[in-house]
Amino acid sequence: MNQYLIDTEFAVQSLFDLVTHELNQINALEIVLNERRENARKIYSDAYYVTDLDGDDLETPEMYMRRNGYVQHASAAQKIQSEISKLEESYKSKDSSIRTLYGSILQIAKQGLSTVFRGSIQTAIIEPNTGEPIHNIILQGRNQSMHFEEGINKKPVKECFMKLQLAFGNDFDLNIGDNKAKFVVVDALGWRTYHDYLTTMNQLLP
Repeated sequence: MNQYLIDTEFAVQSLFDLVTHELNQINALEIVLNERRENARKIYSDAYYVTDLDGDDLETPEMYMRRNGYVQHASAAQKIQSEISKLEESYKSKDSSIRTLYGSILQIAKQGLSTVFRGSIQTAIIEPNTGEPIHNIILQGRNQSMHFEEGINKKPVKECFMKLQLAFGNDFDLNIGDNKAKFVVVDALGWRTYHDYLTTMNQLLP
């Protein structure tokens, strides 16, 4: 195994462990979010249902809704909606964290290529769905992850991601200006574990 891979083994393994932990956290969070959204939907549905049971033409709409419990239902729904908003913020934060961790994995992989080859790579290993060299997917994926907040993508990044989008779908659409690192690592490179990463890097680094 190349010395660079030996030297960075602990760091990359730790990053994959952190990603696994964060993915478990975000999956659990998503379950809670879906439950809260369903509860809110049901409460709102019940609120509108009770106001349509037995209207009295002599009542004002405000009196009618109060008598049938609409206010109580709406208040309960608003409370859950507030909780949903907080959960959604947590979800966004964890998703951003996961993307950053994947970006760090790409950075270490890219640095390995730069350290070993110090220039152009002579032997290319091709990703079969795109026809794109794997080392270029690593490089352009890293570049996009590092600079996505600037909103400006250089030509090599655009060309690479156009192929990735055609092969893997709109998660790779650069018009959606998010950090694409997790899609590059998981979908394009197939690195779901440290072992997956190491298999590819052993092929790339002599």
